[in-house]
Amino acid sequence: MSPRHRYHLLALISAPVIFVALFFTTTLNPIYSAIIAMIVGGIATWYCRPDLKNKMFVSALIFLGIYFVYFQVLIALYPGYVEQVWNLKALSGILILGIPLEELLFAASFGFLWSSVYEHMAWKKLHQ
Repeated sequence: MSPRHRYHLLALISAPVIFVALFFTTTLNPIYSAIIAMIVGGIATWYCRPDLKNKMFVSALIFLGIYFVYFQVLIALYPGYVEQVWNLKALSGILILGIPLEELLFAASFGFLWSSVYEHMAWKKLHQ
C-alpha cells in the first residue's frame, strides 16, 4: 500500500474544511473561497490518487463545457439576466461571452474535484 493512502480521509475532507475556514476567516467573496477550496481539494485528491489525474482534468473540461453551454442558452433566452442577477461589482467584472469569469472558474474547479470523489471514496478506478 502506498504511503499516500494514509492521507485518504484528509484528501476527501480538505475542500469543505478549506471552504469553511476561508468563509469564516477572510472577507473573500464565497465564490473565490469555493474555487480555492475545490482546487486545493482536487490537488489533495490527485496526490492521494495519482491514477485519477487524467480523469480529473478531462472532467474539469467537460463540466466547464456543459456549464458554458448552459450559460449561453440562459443568456440567449434572457438577455441581460447576468447583469441583473449577478453582483458584478463584487466580482472581477470580467465577462467571457457574457459569462462571469468566476462562474467558469467555479465550473472547472468543481469538475476537477467532483469527478474523483466517488472513485476516491469507494477506491474504484474506471478501466479504459
